[in-house]
Amino acid sequence: MGRSFRQFPAFVEYGGGAGTVAHSTAHLSLELPVPAELRATLIGRRDWLARRGVIALSGAIHLGGLQAEVVFRASPAGDLPTDLGNRATASIVTAGHAIPVPLQCFAAASEPVHVWARVMDSGRQPPWTEHSVGRCSRLPVMFGHLLTLRGTLHAMVTPGESISDGRTRIEIGGEIRFERRLTARFIARPGEQPSPSSDEVDLGEAVLMPARTIVPVGRHTVWGMGGANPWISLRILGSDGRPLGDEHALGRAMQVR
Repeated sequence: MGRSFRQFPAFVEYGGGAGTVAHSTAHLSLELPVPAELRATLIGRRDWLARRGVIALSGAIHLGGLQAEVVFRASPAGDLPTDLGNRATASIVTAGHAIPVPLQCFAAASEPVHVWARVMDSGRQPPWTEHSVGRCSRLPVMFGHLLTLRGTLHAMVTPGESISDGRTRIEIGGEIRFERRLTARFIARPGEQPSPSSDEVDLGEAVLMPARTIVPVGRHTVWGMGGANPWISLRILGSDGRPLGDEHALGRAMQVR
């Protein structure tokens, strides 16, 4: 009696046969521009023990939504320019996902001061944006700032079964890692003057997001029409549906043994 081999779904680099390289899970590392918004609050209060004023910072960084678009084709990408493929999307990061800003305090004058913020952004020249936060007293002052974070999506993509109606199941999971920390420097100036002066006080630097911050991406399942053993590729979209990078070929989803 011949030996029986169990079949399992995998991505293959070619159409099968001798020399075929099969992967039960494809691993991708994709650098992405991730849109985000800082929403923070400053509030002044009196430190009665030290008899001085302090300014407390709190808030969160809210990420824009990210979608994974899986493309199912009957032929390898590029072989048939007219084959746009069947596309299915999964929301891998919900719009508004919050990364908390660690609570931090700065020494300040006991009387209310006008505060300016320099938010560091490595994608800008100069690498910071300065804007007015407002007059900081015992009432909270809220401010927002739009920025783009550089993140790396570490994705694990696993093919599943194909069923008789031509659909194939694909699962996606992983994490987004932000290697660089995000900082802001707060400055107190008399009045609302935007330019530096000899009277300004550097309140200090705040860490808005620590280095190596990780946002988990849970397992998501999509189904697509591509016929038997479709060729699969992946790209990442923003919440508005615009691509944030190139399309990446994963291989042909097949049952191998």
